[in-house]
Amino acid sequence: MPRDMKKVAPVLLISALPFANYVIFPLAYMYPRTLLTSHFWSVQQKVDFAQIDLRNRLLYNRRVFRCMQSKLDALKKSHDPAYEKFSYILGLLGSGLHPTSEEILDVKEVFQRPPFHLNSLSSSHLKYLCRLHDIHAGLLRRFRLSERAYVVHHMDMAIKREGGVHNMPIESLKHACYLRGLNAHNMSAESMIDWLQEWVKVSLVVDEDCISMLLHLPILLTYNHTSNWILIH
Repeated sequence: MPRDMKKVAPVLLISALPFANYVIFPLAYMYPRTLLTSHFWSVQQKVDFAQIDLRNRLLYNRRVFRCMQSKLDALKKSHDPAYEKFSYILGLLGSGLHPTSEEILDVKEVFQRPPFHLNSLSSSHLKYLCRLHDIHAGLLRRFRLSERAYVVHHMDMAIKREGGVHNMPIESLKHACYLRGLNAHNMSAESMIDWLQEWVKVSLVVDEDCISMLLHLPILLTYNHTSNWILIH
């Protein structure tokens, strides 16, 4: 992937210089998370680094959730027919529970128009979403967020085409959970499968108009998950 090539390029370029490999390779060995991509990590390093990255992302969960709550009044004032259902979902999250995939799909139209459409999100909301998805929060934030959402969406479509979540090997299950915002450490295969099935049910109906729903799905499905709370507390 281009992102991987950019990360490892400095090591490869410096190692091509005379005698530089005696310096850069030991440094890469000492700081693999910074200087190398996951292709060069051991199995344990992949688990450790995935948890570190996810912990950093989870720190923005509460901020994104607060942004969602702050837009609830605007939804009410616009007499949105889905206000009551969406208010109920945010209430569930606030009380330590999660909505089901069916309940999330029932408010799909909320993400198709202001104030939750991707083009309507505030600057701070976009910044926190970028941090939540481990995306650079500089210029072109909306483009990068939509690109990220489409990548995950197409990965979910591929999972469906290849027989579903229950056919994935255990390491693929863990990677899929980490990528989507769930700490898979010490989770059983059954628990990961159940959670991913809920995610895929929602992801498969995402289209260009409601791409914002997929970007907020880590909040809707993992905000109160015990595995994530253990990681950040």
